[in-house]
Amino acid sequence: MTEPIVGSSSVPIAESSQQRRHPAVVIPAAAPAASPKTGFDYPTVLRGSTPHFNVYYDPALGSDGATIAGGVLASCEGEYAQLQAYFTGVAPASFNIIIAAGIGGAYHYGCGTTDLYCDAQTGPANVDHTRMLVVAEEVPPQDCRNPRRKGRPSDRRRPS
Repeated sequence: MTEPIVGSSSVPIAESSQQRRHPAVVIPAAAPAASPKTGFDYPTVLRGSTPHFNVYYDPALGSDGATIAGGVLASCEGEYAQLQAYFTGVAPASFNIIIAAGIGGAYHYGCGTTDLYCDAQTGPANVDHTRMLVVAEEVPPQDCRNPRRKGRPSDRRRPS
């Protein structure tokens, strides 16, 4: 049986009792819990992975979290490829995207980090809101791309 990935009506995936597959995406039928030793700012459940992304969501988001994370997973590789065409320079091998409610936007901890924390809007789930934040966080801050400005990082900190 085929079924579209949430957030993309044109991308069919094959579904088995064990997992759903897409050429670049593996989505487990039941999302396993991530190791509690990941060190993220929020509790997480791994929704799935692609060549450049591991997408997690806070289990407190319930089914909306799975829906939003699934939508991010369906589009993140294409959006990443588009950003690579726009910007040149060093690109991380992979990112961890952590989706949680109440962030009020998105943040990461400096130029060299690959953990991207993105807000979730729920009730109903707003996939595009989180996708936009992921793209914004993937683009390195100007201070990171300009070697003459080293020593003045523009890293954003988690709101207190």
